[in-house]
Amino acid sequence: MNIFSFETKRLYVKPIDLDCILDMYNICSNKNVTRYLTFKPHTNISQTKNVILNMIDAYLHNSSYNYAIYLKENNTFIGSCSLTFKNDYKCIEIGYLLDEKYWNQGYMSELMPKLIEISFNDYHVDYCLAKHIYENYASKRIIEKNHFKLINNQETFYKSYHFYQILTYVLTRQDYENL
Repeated sequence: MNIFSFETKRLYVKPIDLDCILDMYNICSNKNVTRYLTFKPHTNISQTKNVILNMIDAYLHNSSYNYAIYLKENNTFIGSCSLTFKNDYKCIEIGYLLDEKYWNQGYMSELMPKLIEISFNDYHVDYCLAKHIYENYASKRIIEKNHFKLINNQETFYKSYHFYQILTYVLTRQDYENL
């Protein structure tokens, strides 16, 4: 399989690399951004570097494709997204994070259909998964708007002295083709 760059109306999306380390650190060190993610805010740039190196290693091993998201208009890095293969490449889990400055401007709503299209048409998976922490209503709206159906709400994780509930959604190839 190959990782490739792609675009939407307002976004340019390319395989993540170390060129975006400072921008990624600024996003991942923001408590508001990481509030609904499974990791704590990064406290130093070496944490971010290790994350990006692990992302690069994952796509060298065809286990996960991680992308940097840029605004076309000014080439500004605004976040990242991922397509992680599961179940012997029959499934992709879609993930994303976005700089707080770009929330509620429709960028993820614009990007999610393209990630779904690539998953089914280029990587030929049988279904896609998407997850969010229960309290993350913005991600819930994006996921549900893209026709994912809730399948599991039993998963939890512990962070900063708090248990969080994770909701899991599925979109099957059949449901996607019938849209």
